[in-house]
Order: sequence, then structure tokens, then C-alpha cells
Amino acid sequence: MNIWEAIKKRRSVRSYQTKPIPEKIIYQLIDAARWGPSGANLQPWKFIAITDPEIKKEIGKYARFFFIKSYHIAEAPLVIAVLADLNKSKWAVIDSSMAAQNLMLAAHSLGLGSCFVGYFAEEKIKKVLAIPANFKVVGLITVGFPAEKPSIPKRLDVKEILFFDKFGKISMTRKILEFRKSGPLTIFKKVLKVIFRV
Repeated sequence: MNIWEAIKKRRSVRSYQTKPIPEKIIYQLIDAARWGPSGANLQPWKFIAITDPEIKKEIGKYARFFFIKSYHIAEAPLVIAVLADLNKSKWAVIDSSMAAQNLMLAAHSLGLGSCFVGYFAEEKIKKVLAIPANFKVVGLITVGFPAEKPSIPKRLDVKEILFFDKFGKISMTRKILEFRKSGPLTIFKKVLKVIFRV
């Protein structure tokens, strides 16, 4: 699988088969994560691979957004807690987030589904997992062999999110293309509208 295929076809999967994840694959996922970029190469991340059903059930109780509960945490064969060492780097959270993306792309390339969960009662999760005070729980990633095929979500067009040199500035190439598309007559009408307010 090439990188473009991995990026464009990865989805947030929340329903998994009961098939367990081999330990060899867990090591592969963390290997991919550790190759993420980090400020000054400080690598301020740690990961906890959770397979114990009781622990998954316990942390699943604390992963909710208001009344919306993340049931897939308790049901996934594997949950990976992504941690950032706040004492090690001021970029720890950003670095660990990039490592998490590496992990999810690697999971997809191995035929696995994953979902990043970012809403949870952090202090309660830290207590369950015995996480030291200087670590922030950046996210919980559920992983498993997919039992669903999520539809392709809509994405904003590149033209809607890309500027050149300054916010709001589009490229000269795009200006020319838009001029050609709209035509001189349309531009002339717009000018008249501004001048004569018609």
C-alpha cells in the first residue's frame, strides 16, 4: 500500500471482529509511531497497549462526550493509550499526536481499523492505568480487524483551505483559471455592478 492510498482510505472504524491482535502487530504499530517527528528529537511519548477486557471496560466508562459514550473502547480487541511526557518537551502533545497518526496509518496498511478517541475523563483514566502525573493522555486509539466499512466522509476542497504567502491570498494560477472560467463579460458585469450599484 502506497502512502497516498493509506492516507485517503484510512477511516475511523468503531466496530471490530472479536479476533485478537497478535503481539507482533502491536510492536509494529508502536514501531511506526516512534518514527514520527518530534521537536529536538526528544521523543516525548509512551504507549500503553491494553488488551485486558476488565481494564478496557473500566476505561470505557470514562470515555464519553456528554451523553455520548464510546462503546467501542470496551469492545475493541486492543486499545492504545497515547501519552505525552510534559516534563520532557514543551511540544510533547503535538509530537505524540503526530506519532498517533503514524500508528493509525500503519494499522490501516496492515488491514486493521482504528479510531482516535479524544474525549474522556483524563484523571480517572490515569488512575486506572497508573499513569504518572507528568504525563498527559493525548488520546485512546481503538484497534481491531474491521467489522464495518465506513463511508467516505466529505472533505473540503484544497482551494477552500490553501492560501499563498498571506491568509486569504490565492495563487496567480488560480486567479487566471477563475478569470478564464468566469470570462471577461462576467468580470465586466461585476465591475459595472460595483460602480453603478445595479
